[in-house]
Amino acid sequence: MTLARSARKPRFWMALLAAPLALGLWTLPTPHAWADAESSKEYYQDALDWLNKGDFRAAVIQLRNALQEDPENHSARQLLGRLYLEAGNLNAALKELEYVHNAQPTDETEVFVGRALLGLRQYQDVLDTVRAQADDPKFSDAKNLIRAEALFALNRLDAAAKLVQPFLSREQTSVPASLLMARIEARRGNSEQADDYIDATLVAQPDLIDAHILRAQIALQARDLDRVLQMADKIEEIAPDDPRAKLMRAEALVRKNELEEAEAVLAAFVKDYPEATSAIYLHARVLMLLSRYQEADAELLKLPAEVRTQPAASLVIGLVKYQLEQFAQAEEALQRFVAAAGERGRQARRLLASIQLQTARPAAALETLEPLTGSGSGDVAALQLAASAAVRVGDLDTAQRHLQRVTQVGAPDDRRQAVTFLRVLANGQRDENGKLMLDPIALGVLRALD
Repeated sequence: MTLARSARKPRFWMALLAAPLALGLWTLPTPHAWADAESSKEYYQDALDWLNKGDFRAAVIQLRNALQEDPENHSARQLLGRLYLEAGNLNAALKELEYVHNAQPTDETEVFVGRALLGLRQYQDVLDTVRAQADDPKFSDAKNLIRAEALFALNRLDAAAKLVQPFLSREQTSVPASLLMARIEARRGNSEQADDYIDATLVAQPDLIDAHILRAQIALQARDLDRVLQMADKIEEIAPDDPRAKLMRAEALVRKNELEEAEAVLAAFVKDYPEATSAIYLHARVLMLLSRYQEADAELLKLPAEVRTQPAASLVIGLVKYQLEQFAQAEEALQRFVAAAGERGRQARRLLASIQLQTARPAAALETLEPLTGSGSGDVAALQLAASAAVRVGDLDTAQRHLQRVTQVGAPDDRRQAVTFLRVLANGQRDENGKLMLDPIALGVLRALD
């Protein structure tokens, strides 16, 4: 999950703007080639004047006026798309920029469309739109960096690095290239090499927040939590309004089990950024760990539906709903989680089976536990739950098999308990079909023990 867009500052230029493109938006050429209506040209020129004065809103209004007069004023449309792009209004930016690109594709329009697609995480579309070749050489670097960003996002790390290396070969202080290589090496698990590239970036721009953020992320992955907190201090000193440092601080505090302090950080954060889904999720998780289940449940309800169905959120929802004894909702959430988690979902699968036992559905519990109780299983808790479910459905052979396995792999207390059950089962008889049966008194004793 990512920080909601309202909690982020536009940062796309940090890794994408190559030197030939880092031009003031108001220096674009006048629209003599692209606009026919004279009034549209005048609105466009007014927009450039407002940009020179630093009035973004007025410029946007004049550009919209220009397009009302002449929808084919591509200069105005492209500039409007770029302004939306810088403001982080990515869908609006893509709409305007694609219109221009479809009408008259150039290297320049490819670059701007590519940036919008990157921001929208449409990475394969980036590669399909931004060609590897450039008709105009001055756009070549920008296109290569955009493609490298998309390849990195698709985890095609070698291909991304191949595009970035030429930048570093001819200019070791290239900030976008150094920062992207740091991210590539960090994802490869090469933290020392990543640190070297971050150092190179900070030599050129000592206060570059993205470089400090990346260093903190690497420390978080390495569980160097004290360093994460030091980096958060540094980031907040340089850019006190950047929300990412606060989230990293909260995550580090959670991992250090300093939950009360983490909760205070997160409560303040979600108050300032009420749409920040990652912060809402983390806040709910901390409230759950503090056993404040009603508050955690209220926080989880703030998450968008598409986030609530993601595995991590589903797990927290399941645990909270279980504690609130809202078993149907807990089961639904935990089923989503175990379906996605595979082997990592063993504990959640056992909890799911416990819910099914508590709601008098032992057959469902047996089915849930089946992946954990196969031949050679060492999952004692799952074996015990499965034995209990088997007793309740009257499948004493399955119960006996699981209990015998517990006597082989369980701790002393587990073994003693299993032996007690097995002694009762030893009094059973086989029916004409070979099925193990107990007389009603013995079966009652077994169920009482269970």
